[in-house]
Amino acid sequence: MMNFDSRKYVGLRFGLSVSAPDEDDPDWPKALGDKNRAVNRFVYDEANNFLLEGARLVLGHSWKDSLGRWDEDGILNHLARDARIFRQLKPEKPDPITGIVPPPILNFLAWPDQPPPVSEALARRLVQQGLIQILQVLPRGMEDVLPDLEADGEKAKAFSQTDLGQFARIRALTSMRRELVRQTEYRLFVGGPGINLNTMMSAPAGARRLPGIVEEAIFSHEAGQPLFVSSALGGTAKAIADTLLQRKLKMNADRAFITAPEVAELMTRMSEKYPISDILEGPSVRGGWNAEDYFGKLSLNLDLLAKNAGLDTDGYVQMLATPILDVAMGWMLSGVSNLRGLVRPGQFH
Repeated sequence: MMNFDSRKYVGLRFGLSVSAPDEDDPDWPKALGDKNRAVNRFVYDEANNFLLEGARLVLGHSWKDSLGRWDEDGILNHLARDARIFRQLKPEKPDPITGIVPPPILNFLAWPDQPPPVSEALARRLVQQGLIQILQVLPRGMEDVLPDLEADGEKAKAFSQTDLGQFARIRALTSMRRELVRQTEYRLFVGGPGINLNTMMSAPAGARRLPGIVEEAIFSHEAGQPLFVSSALGGTAKAIADTLLQRKLKMNADRAFITAPEVAELMTRMSEKYPISDILEGPSVRGGWNAEDYFGKLSLNLDLLAKNAGLDTDGYVQMLATPILDVAMGWMLSGVSNLRGLVRPGQFH
C-alpha cells in the first residue's frame, strides 16, 4: 500500500525575498506597527507554513546576532527547530541516489560572511541533524585573490576595506543571489530597502550594486521563473510592481534601480582586471543598461508575465497592486497551485 503524502508543497523549493523597507517609506502600512517586527513575523509565518506543507526553504540570511554569535532567538534557529518537529510528524524518505534526506533549509552566505564555526555548538548541532545547510558563495571569477579568512582574520579584515575587497563583496552578493535563484522554484518578492537616497548612496561601507530584491527578481525572470511581486509593504518590491504596472514612480523610488555612482565607478574600474561577462551583473546606470528599463520592457507584455505566474492578467494585476498583503499572498499561492496543476486556472479568481 502506497504512503500518499497529501502536503501541498512536498519537494518544492521556495525562496522569500522579503525585508523591511526604509524607515521613512511612505507606503508602509502604519497599522502593522514596527517594520522589522512585522516583517520578521510575516517571514516566519510564511516560511513555517511552507515547511509544514513539505517544502524546502532557500534563504540568504545572516545567522549572527549583534555580537557576531549564532542568534539563538533568530529566525533560522526557530525555523530549524520547527522543521525538526514537522519531520518527526511526517518522516521523509532518503534520496534514492545519495541515501540522504535533504535538509529542509538551505541558507547561503555571500563572502566574506562565513558559516558558524565549530565553537557554535547549537548551530553545528542543527547542521549535523540535517535540519539546515549553510553554504558560503564566493565572488565568481575572483576565487584566487581572496585571503584565507580563518588563517589570518586581521589580514582578511584589512582586505575587505580595500577597493578590491569591496568589489569582491559586491560580486559575492550578486553570485549568491544567482545561486539563490538557481536553487529555487518559486520566490516571493515583498518590501525591501533601497529607495531612500541615503541607503543607496552609503558606499563604500555598504557597497552594493543593487538591492537584493531587484537582483533576485531579474535573475528569477531570466531563469524563466514566475515574478510573484507584491507592493503591499512598499519598498523596493513596490517600485518593481509600479514599474510593471507602468505607474509613475514616487520621488526617489527610481533609486532602487540605479547603482550608486561611486559603486558604479568602482565596478567599472575593477572590472578591467576582473571582467564581468554578463551585463545583468554589471552596474545599473542611466544611459546604459539599467534595472528600471529592464522591468519597463517586461511591463509591455504583462499577459506573458501573468501566464508564467499561473494567473490570468486581471489576477496578476491585483497581486501586484493590492495594498493588502494577505490578498497578494493568496494570488501568489494560487499561481503556484495553478502552475503545478493542483487546481484549474481561474478556480481561485
